[in-house]
Amino acid sequence: MTKKIGRIILIVVMIMLVIGLSLVTMSASPLYRTNQWVDTNAMFSMGRALASGMVPYRDIVEQRGPLMFGLFAIASFISKTSFIGVFVIEVVNALVVYFFASKIAALYFDNKNVASVLGLLGPGVMVGTHAFELGALRKSLLSQLSWASFI
Repeated sequence: MTKKIGRIILIVVMIMLVIGLSLVTMSASPLYRTNQWVDTNAMFSMGRALASGMVPYRDIVEQRGPLMFGLFAIASFISKTSFIGVFVIEVVNALVVYFFASKIAALYFDNKNVASVLGLLGPGVMVGTHAFELGALRKSLLSQLSWASFI
């Protein structure tokens, strides 16, 4: 029972670290006044338009596809005027990356605690790259890549 409680505490601490890392590094974070990246602003406008009933490529045009439109539409349902919704989706993706990075580490290490700590490398590398410098929902779709790496 004590080992199980210790494991739960470790996982909660790791999740809090991922959320803390996200707060500091992602420009959609509530800690930032605005999101300076043009792509994120354009896609958020597309998501709001889609959520308002506009039809992509007929009423409004953007170069990316329906998956991104849908994700930003979900983000606009959370908040139409701020990037909180984008931040929530980015954090969920970072947590998925952490989960699969932990699972991949568990394939190489017998100790689950070591695997849980090493799982932080996944989101750390994700937000630490130059490609994620200003944050980007599409880059946080690395959760799909981490899932594919695991299987």
